[in-house]
Amino acid sequence: MFGVSSYKQPEGFGLVWYLGSDESFRHPVTLVKGGREYVEKWLEKFNVLYNAVDARNLRHIAWLKHIGFTFTESADVNGFEFLQFYKTKE
Repeated sequence: MFGVSSYKQPEGFGLVWYLGSDESFRHPVTLVKGGREYVEKWLEKFNVLYNAVDARNLRHIAWLKHIGFTFTESADVNGFEFLQFYKTKE
């Protein structure tokens, strides 16, 4: 499951989310192609898509980079490092 939310976000910002499983990575071409398609569709509505990912989640970090997200600073959340990422309208 995945999506984007504007709830309690600044104007033009979309908070992206993804609940994945190991099964997702059994279909890598579909995951990358579909991910890019949805991100581009969401950028028609939002100027910025963003969120954070657990730094231990290397597969999802690689996927996010592959579909065009940029990573910025990290943040501590309850003793765990999270990496912030975003993508803007081109």
